[in-house]
Amino acid sequence: MSYLNARQMKERIIEKHLLIDPYCEIFQGPNLYYCHLGNSFIFPKRLDVPFDPMNPQENEKNFVKKYITEPIVIESNQFFLAETFEFFATDDITIIRLFNSSSLARAGISHCAIGMINPGCGKYNPVRLTLELVNHAPYPIILHPTCIEKETRQVIHWGTEVLKIGVQVIAEKVSQSYSDWSEAIYHEDQEVSSSKMHQRFLKANNFIIPTESVVLK
Repeated sequence: MSYLNARQMKERIIEKHLLIDPYCEIFQGPNLYYCHLGNSFIFPKRLDVPFDPMNPQENEKNFVKKYITEPIVIESNQFFLAETFEFFATDDITIIRLFNSSSLARAGISHCAIGMINPGCGKYNPVRLTLELVNHAPYPIILHPTCIEKETRQVIHWGTEVLKIGVQVIAEKVSQSYSDWSEAIYHEDQEVSSSKMHQRFLKANNFIIPTESVVLK
């Protein structure tokens, strides 16, 4: 699958196959769109308490959510969750690939996971992406959340560039969109969210391994 160029990306937005909201022409590169930091964050409460992502009660015990509109200092080796300012949605044949921002990486901050937005994600309600970030630099780094001016409710004060996205079109529509998949867990995220791994695995606890499975051999 090849990546769409800027003209093709804009065509898919106009034709409602793809949503990037807000879409600003300045941030549209030849084949990638540059996205920005939102203002909702999740931080670990304590660093001396183990975290079990399979336990649904662990998130409240181990993490705290904060809404921040001022520049924020991220300490060296600090892990945190952030969100994109932009909302996204794809139709049943379009995927969005995520790429680290080289400018952010050169400052010292890396993504722990870079994947994709599945076909049909945000189909009913656009989603914001949660970003798993860590400061690998030996010094603190200042990040700027993107904010909307309170007086006008329209003027945007753009914050730190946090990732780039590319768009691909798969060979044919998926039989079931991500938003309709019963095991989807991040398809309704409107702000930063912590791990929801337990939701999917709890449903699979009664799975019976087929007798011909190689894991039984």
